[in-house]
Amino acid sequence: MENTTSNEALESLYEYSFKLIEAINKTVDHIRSQQTEKTINILPKIIEGLQWCIEVLHYTKDIFANHGIMLDEEQIKETFGELLDAMEYDDTVLLSDIFEYEVVDILKGWREGLEKVLDIDNEV
Repeated sequence: MENTTSNEALESLYEYSFKLIEAINKTVDHIRSQQTEKTINILPKIIEGLQWCIEVLHYTKDIFANHGIMLDEEQIKETFGELLDAMEYDDTVLLSDIFEYEVVDILKGWREGLEKVLDIDNEV
């Protein structure tokens, strides 16, 4: 039987993934339409949210492994590093591309894994 606290964290992560993906998509739109102030305001919250997701996944990776799901922590670290580099160099094109084409896909993959771990029947 898995730890109740871990299951609660995974359930929260599952629910949060929808909100985070929505926020990322809005941020990509803000970046592409050069809405700098909106982008600057939301980026720290997205980064903080991603860090929380990574922490939850790191501390619950054994639960995923017990369900035959392996998390690629190196891919996560690499993508997160690319995001931080793009922010540091103020490369908004790269930032929006990483969000749209890498981070959202990673989050969707995590969500699929969470559906298996949490036994969620999602027919979307």
